[in-house]
Amino acid sequence: MRNSIIYFKKEGRIITGNICISMPSLVEIRILSPFNGLVLQRTPEDLKEFTDEQQNLTALDLLQECFEISNIINVNNKIIGKDFLQLLTNLENFNNGKSEIYIRNRDELLGVFMRAYFADFIKGNTPTTNYCIGIFNFLSLYYINNGKCADLKITTTFNTNPQPPSFPNLEQKLKGYLTKPFEEKLFLLGQQSVNKKSSEYDWFLMQEFIVENNKPQ
Repeated sequence: MRNSIIYFKKEGRIITGNICISMPSLVEIRILSPFNGLVLQRTPEDLKEFTDEQQNLTALDLLQECFEISNIINVNNKIIGKDFLQLLTNLENFNNGKSEIYIRNRDELLGVFMRAYFADFIKGNTPTTNYCIGIFNFLSLYYINNGKCADLKITTTFNTNPQPPSFPNLEQKLKGYLTKPFEEKLFLLGQQSVNKKSSEYDWFLMQEFIVENNKPQ
């Protein structure tokens, strides 16, 4: 994962993501912080292939869009959560005896949902990026994992709930953390966000990336 973590800075925030797939025919990105979980894919236009440089630029562009979409979800979490659950209920009540019928019903409901909240991402012809299915899969998986009664909270958190180092060890741990290159800190952040793999610097990572990033803008 070390070489697959990417980031950009926006209004004092550090936005991080993981390159899940990067090849000439497909680039896939998952945002890690300050929002976690949304995955977007993009394929080249006109059956062409991405060059190495285009793959890198596409990855950053997708991360930017992951952030923008996640921010919309975060700001409107209550109404988006309510409407998406209603979408799932309506979809379950349809006659979905065949897969093609299910897909057609899903796409019709999803089209209305997307126009209501994410119209800027479906303007014109954008067949190379999976905005609709990416958002559908992300929200569906969220409620599968957390239950339909869960609040829609997508800000990045650490499952380990790290505690600050004990006072006698604080200075030594802080010195060790401050000597780490920025890219290595992002790698540790990615490990925690994706694999829930803890490290001795989790508390410092939270202060630098999670707490600061999740402050209201």
